[in-house]
Amino acid sequence: MRRAPVWQVVLIVAGIISAVCLVAAGLFLLLTKEAPASGGAYTEAMAGSPQALTPLLAAFNDPDRDLTSLLFSGLTRLQKDGTLQPDLADSWQVSEDGKTYTFRLRGNAEWHDSHPVTADDAVFTYQTLGSKDLPTDPELVALWAQVKPEKVDQSTVRLTLAQPFAPFLSYTTIGLAPSHLLQGVAPKDIAAAAKNAVGSGPFRLKEATLERVMLEANPKAYNGRPLLDALDFRFFRDDASVAAALVAGQVDGALLYPSVGKDVADRVRAIQTITMRPMSRGNATVLFLNSANPLFQNKSLRQALSYGVNREALIDTALDGFGRPTDSPIPAESWAYNGNVKRYEFNPDQAGRLLDDAGWKPGSTGIREKDGQPLRFSLLTNNDKGRVAVGEALARDYKRLGIQVDLQASGITGLMQNFLIPRKYESILFGMESGYDPDPYPYWHSSQATAEGLNVSSYSNPDVDKLLERGRTTINTDERKQLYAQFQERFAEEVPSVVLYYPLYVYAQAKRVRGVEVTPLYDTSSRFYNIKDWYTETQRVLGP
Repeated sequence: MRRAPVWQVVLIVAGIISAVCLVAAGLFLLLTKEAPASGGAYTEAMAGSPQALTPLLAAFNDPDRDLTSLLFSGLTRLQKDGTLQPDLADSWQVSEDGKTYTFRLRGNAEWHDSHPVTADDAVFTYQTLGSKDLPTDPELVALWAQVKPEKVDQSTVRLTLAQPFAPFLSYTTIGLAPSHLLQGVAPKDIAAAAKNAVGSGPFRLKEATLERVMLEANPKAYNGRPLLDALDFRFFRDDASVAAALVAGQVDGALLYPSVGKDVADRVRAIQTITMRPMSRGNATVLFLNSANPLFQNKSLRQALSYGVNREALIDTALDGFGRPTDSPIPAESWAYNGNVKRYEFNPDQAGRLLDDAGWKPGSTGIREKDGQPLRFSLLTNNDKGRVAVGEALARDYKRLGIQVDLQASGITGLMQNFLIPRKYESILFGMESGYDPDPYPYWHSSQATAEGLNVSSYSNPDVDKLLERGRTTINTDERKQLYAQFQERFAEEVPSVVLYYPLYVYAQAKRVRGVEVTPLYDTSSRFYNIKDWYTETQRVLGP
């Protein structure tokens, strides 16, 4: 029998090996799945620059708040719906009178320099936050000055308030500072003493300059090491420069503010390797109506003003789409939101009927009149280009209803001092800053209608006052939810002011960055909600 040539044997063997390899590769792909792997880095652009990398001084600067949220941890942290979950504290108890909070710290938390996190750190942090010499938000200082922190033992801290204050727990999300490094430092000198930024968060400081801050994964993070090895933040002059760096491929991601504009956002959106993640910010823009003006004491008129705004068109034309329409004083993402109340979708016909019923009839000039007086009021806002555009859109909508709106713009300082604080205006277009807690008290309780308060419309309703008082002194979340649901029902019926929209930010990131979870922006740092699970590297693991 004639043997096959060697070359034929080699080809046959090679074919068999190739077939086996192909089968093996197919089985490998069939029996495994792609999964996140440790490694890789993420680079992000930010506008501005850090001033003090300590949670004790981060209140006024976005880069500081963003970076300290990664470097430091609080006793608690926010969940997506605004409720709280354990962080450095693994549990807590609240006394029946709502004045005393007792936190039990987890036993495996360490500072980046390997010192254990203890109750001493909590006591030091809260005592410092309450010091009048700390150069930070005076309202924050005033709050903590009323709190008595006590060390029960090494892993237990007790915080005692002078009066019950339901939103208080949200303030325990503020990162703790290391007492073993800062004890004895005068509050006014904290910024200089805290430059090494030793925290207990998921990342630790590697390098910090005026141009960039580099972080590395904390291998001893108590809730697990992050998947990413490193974060690299680079700082630019303004939002436009941030977007330009993203378009040029210099960074992997950036948070685009509403002020960046549609043209820039469209250029970013056109990049095939970029994912655009819209994120809603819970700071509403509101047309505040001064209730001291007899014109706005008519409920039908106020309701007509809410029905008469085409919020979606306003957002498209004045904000380049960077907004989410709403008529609610509480964001839809919040645990306190009531979605079952009267809604004010754009309905000019209904608005016209309400104005007719209130006695405002169309006049010869197209402007409605009543008792010979035209339906007319002034609208103040600051001279920001976006705010002016919103004011112009409102004026156009209302003119179609037969309402004359006289728009006036002023610098923000003059607006505050000459008009807002003394309440010398008919209506004003302004922001309603929401905190981590949905407490509406500051903007709608009658006691806040003073020069120092935030009740811009001078709204006063005894029944609403009672709901808001109980809402901020009742510790039970379910009870608070019911109280705020009733408040929203009253607000929807009375429309003390016209809530317009919540600004929409866009988190633009390279598609290679995965695992990112979209959340409401209670603060700009909320975008890092699940950063521990972000990844750029993958591996094959057994599984379906």
